[in-house]
Parts: sequence; C-alpha cells; structure tokens
Amino acid sequence: MNKSAIYTGIVMHERHEKKYHKFRYPLTYFSIMLRELPELNKISPFFSWNKPAWFSFHDCDHGLGDDQGFEKFCQLCLSRAGFEIEGFEFVIMCLPRVLGYVFSPISFIYCYKNGQIESMIYEVNNTFNERIFYVIPVSKQPIRQICKKKNDSFTIF
Repeated sequence: MNKSAIYTGIVMHERHEKKYHKFRYPLTYFSIMLRELPELNKISPFFSWNKPAWFSFHDCDHGLGDDQGFEKFCQLCLSRAGFEIEGFEFVIMCLPRVLGYVFSPISFIYCYKNGQIESMIYEVNNTFNERIFYVIPVSKQPIRQICKKKNDSFTIF
C-alpha cells in the first residue's frame, strides 16, 4: 500500500450558464496514511499533527470535528455502511491547513483492507461550515456507463 505523499495539480472550473465564469489555479493535496501521522509529526518542523505549523493536519477539521479522532470516525462510517471494520487502514487525501487556515471543500478517504481498496468516503464541505459524507464501496468491475443530467451541463464519470 502507498505511503503518505504530496500531490500537486490544477483545479479548473468553467460555467457557461447565465454569467460566464472561469477560474484555474494550482492546488497541493496531502495524502496521509492515518497510521503514519505520529511519525509524520516528527519529520519536519513545517508539518504537524493537531498542532500549529506551516502545514498541518487536524483531526477536528474532518469527520464530526470532535475529539474522538478521525480514524474512529472512518470506522463508524464504514460500520454504518455495513462493512466489518476490523483490519481497515485509512488514507485521506485533503488540503492541509496552511498557517492555521483550513479550506477543505472535498476530502477523499481511501479505505484499505488487506492492502486492497474496499471503499471510499467522500467528505464534502460548503462555505456554511456544513459537512456531508458519502460512503461508496469500490467495485471490482470497471464503470461502463457515463451518467449525465438531462440538460447535459454536468457529467459524472
């Protein structure tokens, strides 16, 4: 299974309806294996876990935002979705806090069991500090259908 990593990329959005709007900017996502957090916390003074730093990961920025820990939250999500939670490991791909500020519109939690991905948890946040979660089992079969809204303005692959 992959270890923690840093990914860079570009986010782009373009809207053609009503008023035209377009933006494009670089983003850096951190992919963090939760069991590696204690070690990652010691590697660099620029990264910390649940403490201030240039870049940080705080459990309270994810899940229910409580003091139960993010890994326990992931186990709860899988349990409620009908998974047997014993043996799962979690990797979250998210935007880190930067100088104490958090902006996390979407985070992806990869749920591995015996080195194989079994499920994904999508954590979606809006600007009103509301958070919703989607637990999706990972199919062993390739997706063969493209779904479109009736007006063809939104495509899901």
